[in-house]
Amino acid sequence: MNAVIDTNVWVSGLINRNGMPARVLDAYRDLRFTVVTSEPLLEELMQVLRRPKIVRKYGVTDEDAQALQELLRRHAVVVPIHHTVCVCRDPDDNVVIETAERGNAQFLVSGDADLWEAEDYLRDQRIQVLNPKEFLDKIGILG
Repeated sequence: MNAVIDTNVWVSGLINRNGMPARVLDAYRDLRFTVVTSEPLLEELMQVLRRPKIVRKYGVTDEDAQALQELLRRHAVVVPIHHTVCVCRDPDDNVVIETAERGNAQFLVSGDADLWEAEDYLRDQRIQVLNPKEFLDKIGILG
C-alpha cells in the first residue's frame, strides 16, 4: 500500500508517542506500508521539526528530525513535483495532493481539514483521504 503521510501526522507522531500518529510512524518503521513523498514535503517536515516552539515545548531534537528524514530517504518513494495542482486554498496542501497523484498513492493520511475538503477531487484520482486511525485500521494495525 502506498500512502502520503502529511507533515502534521509525522510531527504529531514524534511529539506524542501515545497517539495514533505515533502508531503510523511505528507501522512505517516496521515497513507495513510504502510512503510516497516529495522534496517539498521532506523540506517542510524538517522546517517544522526545527521550529523553536516544537523543540522547546515538545523536546524534539535535531537527532529526532534527522532520524526521521533518514528513514524516509532510505525507504520512501520520492516523486518529483511540478506545482501543477491547484485545488486547495493552501499551496502547501496542493503539494501534498500532487505528491499523492504523482506517486500513485492509494491513501493520503492527514488531519488537515483543507485536504478533507478536496476529497471529491482526490476520489476522482482514486486517492482516499484518511485520518491516522482510519489508515491504521485500513492496513490491519487496528481491529
